[in-house]
Amino acid sequence: NLILIFFNPGCDHCQREATAIHGRKKEFSEHEIWFVSVDSLKNIADFRKEYQLTDSNFHFAGGDVEQIVTAMGPIPSVPCIYIYRDRRMVTRLEGEAELDEILRFAEGSN
Repeated sequence: NLILIFFNPGCDHCQREATAIHGRKKEFSEHEIWFVSVDSLKNIADFRKEYQLTDSNFHFAGGDVEQIVTAMGPIPSVPCIYIYRDRRMVTRLEGEAELDEILRFAEGSN
C-alpha cells in the first residue's frame, strides 16, 4: 500500500500534516509513504529531519513541476494525498486531511 503526499516544506498545512503523521507513525508502519516536492533537495531533507519522518517506510523525493504534472496531472493544492491499495489509486485528498480518513482509505475500510 502506498501513500503519496505532494507537499511544500514551507507550507503551514503540510507542516501540520507532517506533525500529525509523526505523532501516529506506528499506525502508518504498514504503508510506504512518499513525500514529493518541487522544492530544493536540501529543503526536502531538512523537512524530513525536522518532522522526524526517518523510519524506513518514509521516503522523500524531489521533482520539477513538468515531471510531476506529466506523471500525475495538475496538483490543485498542497498537501495533496494520493492513496493506492493493491496498485490502484483509491482516492485523492486535497488539502489537510484527517489521519483517520487517510488510514481508512489506505487500509480499505472506507
